[in-house]
This record gives sequence, C-alpha cells and structure tokens, in this order.
Amino acid sequence: MIPPPLVQAEFWRKDGLPKFQRFWEVGNQLFDALNKLTLNAGVPSDKNESVIRPLAILTGIGFADVSMLVAHGHGMGAQKIARTCVEYAINAEYMRLNPAEHQDFLAWSWIEQHRKLNFMRKSMPTEFAVLDPSIVTDSEKHYVNVKKRFLLPSKKGLRQSWCRLNLRERAMNADFEQMYSAAYGSASELSHGSFSGIAQHVESMTGGNWQPAIPPSITGCSLALQIAHYCAFRALQTLVLLKGVESTPPRSTLKDEYDYVWQDHGNLAATPRGVRVTIFGTSHRLQGAVDGRMNVDDPSYSDLLTMLFTEEKPDFVFEEAAGLGPTIASRKAEGELGQGKYLDIDPSREERESLGLNTESGENFNVNPMGDGQGRDTASWQEIDQHRKREALWVSKIKSTTFTSALLICGMNHLLSLAYTLEDLGYEVKGLAYMPEHKLCVLRHA
Repeated sequence: MIPPPLVQAEFWRKDGLPKFQRFWEVGNQLFDALNKLTLNAGVPSDKNESVIRPLAILTGIGFADVSMLVAHGHGMGAQKIARTCVEYAINAEYMRLNPAEHQDFLAWSWIEQHRKLNFMRKSMPTEFAVLDPSIVTDSEKHYVNVKKRFLLPSKKGLRQSWCRLNLRERAMNADFEQMYSAAYGSASELSHGSFSGIAQHVESMTGGNWQPAIPPSITGCSLALQIAHYCAFRALQTLVLLKGVESTPPRSTLKDEYDYVWQDHGNLAATPRGVRVTIFGTSHRLQGAVDGRMNVDDPSYSDLLTMLFTEEKPDFVFEEAAGLGPTIASRKAEGELGQGKYLDIDPSREERESLGLNTESGENFNVNPMGDGQGRDTASWQEIDQHRKREALWVSKIKSTTFTSALLICGMNHLLSLAYTLEDLGYEVKGLAYMPEHKLCVLRHA
C-alpha cells in the first residue's frame, strides 16, 4: 500500500501559519457564509440559479483546496486550482448579469458530447460499440437541435466556446478585468507548461543552475490564496445579488476581513492597481556595469537616474544587467534605498543555458561590406522567442517582489513590450527612453 503524503508540520509552523495568520483567523467565516447560500439554500428558484449555484459551490471547493495546499507549501499547485476559481466566479457573475446566457451554457454540453462520441467512433470503436444506441441517438438529436445556436457568422463552423464572448471579455462585463489581468495569465502559464510557467517555478539561482520551488515552499502561496479568497467572496456576492438576500455574516464584514488579511502584503496579487513601475529604456553601454563592454561614461545618464529617484520615488530597482554588475543603478539603489532593494533580473550568459535560453538574443551582420562607405554598417536579426522568454522570467521576478514604486532599467528593445505586459497585469506604468546616438557611435564625425 502506498503511504499517505507526510503532513508538512515544520513548514506550517515556520511559514504557513505565521505568514498567513490573519487568513487562518477569519477564512472560515467566508466558507460558512458561502455554504449557507449554496449547500443549505434549498431548491433553486429558476434555471439561471440552478447553473450559477454549482459554479459558486465549485468556487468554494476550489478555495478550500487552495487553502489546504498553501498550508502544506504547495503554492504552484494551488495556483493551478486558483485559476479555475477565476473561471467559475467570472462565469457565475456573467450569467447573473446576462440571465439568458445560461441557455447557451447548458446547450453547449451537447456540442461537447457530440465531440466525445466522434472521438470514440474513431479512436475507441470497441468501447463505442457497447454504448446504448438509444442514448447515442438521443444525444445526436440534441446536437442537431442546438448546433445552429453556435454557428459562426460565416456558417462554416462552430465557435470555440459556449459564449460568444471570450473569457477576458466576460471578465470585463462582470467587473473582473483587474483580477483577470493580474492573476489569470500567470496561473494559466503554469497549467500550459510554457517557458513563462517554468520561470515561475524558479526559487533561486546558484552558479549556472536554477533551483525550482520544491514543496514545501512559500513560493506561489500568497498569490494562489489571495486569488481564491477574492473569487470566493465574489461568488458569494453574485449569489447575494441574485437572490436579494444578504449573507451571514454580511458582505461588508467579509470584505473588511478580506482587506484585513491582505492589506499588509504590499504588492497585492489580485489588486496591483496603484503599484507603479517606471521603465527606463536605454543602451547597456550607459549602465556602467563593471564587466560591461564598450562602456560610455555619460553624465546625462546619471542625471536621469537622479531625476527618476527624485520624481518617481522608487522603493525598489530592477535592472537588466546580465550578471555584469555592479552598475551605476545598483550602487545608487544600495546607497539610497539600502540593502535588498535592487535586483538584476536578467540571467548571466553562463546561467542562460540551464534555463533553456540562448547565450545571445540577436545576431549582427554587415549590410554590404563591399559597398562604398558601408564597411561598418551592421544590422541585427532579433530572436523574438528568446526575448519573450527572458522577459517572462523578468516579469515573474517583478511579480514576486513587494514594492509600491519600482524603477526598471532595461535595453531599449524591451521598453514597450514590458510596458504592455505590466499594464495588462494591472500595474501603473510609465516609460522613459534615452538613446544618445552621438555619444554611442564609435565612428569619427566631421
């Protein structure tokens, strides 16, 4: 017999309990309130409630699962479940606001059933042959009846989901956009096994090797627990507004408890609004990295850093320095903000291989080495996928850092793409570009 998994008592004592003490104090209040509106609420009043109520129940079950995993230091697994809580809660509120949509939600089950039967016909003929023919016929009849509801405007196929809106659009309709932007993308990356998902598992770097967050680990726990807590509260609120009956305890108390739990966690996972990132895009040659190549000593670069520290008042500094520092910015951060307020977010060239990254992200070539006056003219092919992977790693590190206002220094190529990504996650973003070409050019000019 396989033995049961060990209870992580040491993790609970050192991290799980003290880091989330406030949650363990009040969390059961929300569970109880949700139970009273779902499991102990009698018969649903109509079809719409009969769909919304199970979604709220499943949100609550997911909330309980996440709580258990966090208590045992399984933050990454908890995030995957928290992602489903987001979907359940969004769909429940969307159908409350759009009552007729429950019809498509239910009818879509016949589309899914039809696809499963087709799969069995092709790939599991033996198992398909023993199915009750009357059940298959009935299922296909329902499919034919509902198919027209889901036809694309071109009439050449079916849409991809039960709803004409995708999940992001439903989130916007249901006032879930902030949560969706802040949390859903990163949790989905974990489920899909993308490079960004792998990057989220990195707990530390030692030499050229990365150390994954092996349970029990605090990594990912705060994000998962706050997502699930928020979604459970929103599911409860959906039921209250649907039925016109206040919860016990009332929503005002449960909302105050949510704020009580998460107010001191700095960069709130579900609500990063108000958390600022100022991106300073420039040339690496100006950063003053001690092991950098072809450095240019530019007083204006230092003046701009001073201006940013004065006007933006960062309490943390991130920098794309590739392990080549210390840099001008790292020294300034240490001197003005203190130890532990600076992070080089870009892995060194030696570390990149262990992370599945190429040493370089671009390749230079001469445009026309034989052309008149063109001998030194170069262009560079940029490896988009490599840049995307590196930026995903950077964003993961930013999201796991607590700050109110951060300065992010990076190469000019990354300014806009990082700005768009961080804005989508809910951060307030500003961008400053500085590229003094006349100081960087190595050619003589008349």
